[in-house]
Amino acid sequence: MDGHQLKLDPAVMVRDSSKLNDFQKCPRYFFFRHILGWTSDQPNIHLEFGTAIHLGMEKLMEGLTNSHYPIECVRQAIDAFKNHYLKHFSIEEEGQWSPKNLSNGSLALEQYCEHYNGSENFEVLYTEVAGSVPISEYEFLHFKMDTICRGAEGIFSIDHKTSSRDSTQWRRQFDLSLQMSAYTHALKCIFPNEPVFGMKVNGILLRKTGNGFIRLPIQKNDEHLLSWLFDIQYILKELDWNFDQLMECKEGDQILESFPRRTDSCTQYGVCPYLDLCAAWVNPLRSADSPPLGMTTNFWNPRSHDKEAKYLLKDGAMLLNKERVEPEVVERKELSSADFPFPT
Repeated sequence: MDGHQLKLDPAVMVRDSSKLNDFQKCPRYFFFRHILGWTSDQPNIHLEFGTAIHLGMEKLMEGLTNSHYPIECVRQAIDAFKNHYLKHFSIEEEGQWSPKNLSNGSLALEQYCEHYNGSENFEVLYTEVAGSVPISEYEFLHFKMDTICRGAEGIFSIDHKTSSRDSTQWRRQFDLSLQMSAYTHALKCIFPNEPVFGMKVNGILLRKTGNGFIRLPIQKNDEHLLSWLFDIQYILKELDWNFDQLMECKEGDQILESFPRRTDSCTQYGVCPYLDLCAAWVNPLRSADSPPLGMTTNFWNPRSHDKEAKYLLKDGAMLLNKERVEPEVVERKELSSADFPFPT
């Protein structure tokens, strides 16, 4: 195939902070995961467990009443967690995935309520919010927030994160996270006339010797967001340059002169699933017709959140997604500085 025969799935050009993180981590990783759409054909315990916990937390946040989590919403939360978990893993696998297993996840949700009952001094305005916000005069960044809350400190979002350890490295990863700043930017777009506190990372720490809970405040002022906006636009320019290069690449080329390998990331967080492919293939276009053994094609489209979210941000308004169906794709439009919540 030549470069123009490499057909791009529509999901490739839909961007969110997760995709941009993957590109920063390694452009070749981005190529395999998001351009070819290759991923493991086996369920990922960390991904599916995290999704199950998120579904449980949605029920808890919806049911929060007078700083307490009623027993009925706790039951609903555990049921939502179990229903998703059991779609991907069996009860017989309990020991294999501990502490991220069925019994400990259910216990953690119950313990979470016991830990925070009586101390939740905020109002939950929305849960599971999806949409897109402007990052330039023609570019939008898609997002999905777990919650939007109002407290004495202003508007903020609680973002649920699971981990098996509470380390300095785990805590500090959120300080300059693209995602945390993107959510803060979205909050300022949604609430331009209210004080915005920012983010609170809702850490749920799963351990074999006892679960733990922590909340980390992540605040960004307007200057911080302008710096983040510069970073985002720089990353997008680099990403678009690589796409332009890719369109000039051919199967017969000696090497792939696009989306280069960032080799210091190969084993930074475990072993990259594409390490063997990178080691063997200098031009993966020669083998791009089908995924290798153990992988399948599954493109990540941030717009899929629009089918799952309870609320959708559309044309500046928060709409209840009663049927949770995918909305029409909004075409790009000209934006002015008035669309941005901070000085430009």
